[in-house]
Amino acid sequence: MYRLYLKTKQHLLEIFESIVEPHVGTVSFVEIEDPNAKWDSEDWYIEGFSENPINEEILRKLINELCEKDKLPLPDLEITTFEDKNWLEDMWASFPPQSVGPFFIHGEMYDGEVPERMISINLHAATAFGSGEHGTTAGCMLALHEEFLEKPWDNPLDLGCGSGILAIAMTKLHPVKTYAIDNDLEAVRVTKENAHKNHVEHLIVARGGEGLSESIETFDFIVANILAKPLIDLAPFMKKHLSTKGRIVLSGLLDWQEEDVLNTYLAQGFELKNRKNINRWITLIMTIKE
Repeated sequence: MYRLYLKTKQHLLEIFESIVEPHVGTVSFVEIEDPNAKWDSEDWYIEGFSENPINEEILRKLINELCEKDKLPLPDLEITTFEDKNWLEDMWASFPPQSVGPFFIHGEMYDGEVPERMISINLHAATAFGSGEHGTTAGCMLALHEEFLEKPWDNPLDLGCGSGILAIAMTKLHPVKTYAIDNDLEAVRVTKENAHKNHVEHLIVARGGEGLSESIETFDFIVANILAKPLIDLAPFMKKHLSTKGRIVLSGLLDWQEEDVLNTYLAQGFELKNRKNINRWITLIMTIKE
């Protein structure tokens, strides 16, 4: 297993993420806490993991060329290896249980009782994003529960399904056929595996694909926990594939990215229904303006 660590400033995260993302299997943004900062730290790092070797020479060349061209500060880059290739598997198998709204999320090694009236999700996410711990996933899960209580969905989609946690949560709330799409075939595999562990494999249709651009279906509820740029790119497809009075849940964006994403969807005829902010990770719940 190979780990990539790139330290930079908050406003440069997306720029460097676009270079790093093709070289790793998973990527995430992490704030470096500064106890002396008046508000939020400007220092963040991008962390990526790959099962295959990362070509450090090519990656550094791309970063250097970008920084020279756009006069950006050169970020700190570090690539390390782990002798134990199964460390992620071991970590996820035994990760501590957590509660998010009505959901009780636990790993395979958990042998305790599920709290009364809570919905159990048995999760194995080693090689795909989505555990419920991250602010984006937690925000989506809370939004799913609230929207379900208001009005159950009939034909939902988890776009960029990762571990499949959101698709599983939707079927546990309302047992109807739920689609799950991801452009990473490993995520599709993990989603199917987790669906089986949670006894909802007969409800979840998981498949690979490049988002809604390849879809012919129409959905009445779409949740997309990805990143700000692909959310912006997907806006016209969201409108095209959302049925009348349908709802969308968008996440994977930081507070400083919210305005761009929100304005893009407003321009497509959506209106903001609700929002959540969990540790500066934003979740937007939107509908098409009538």
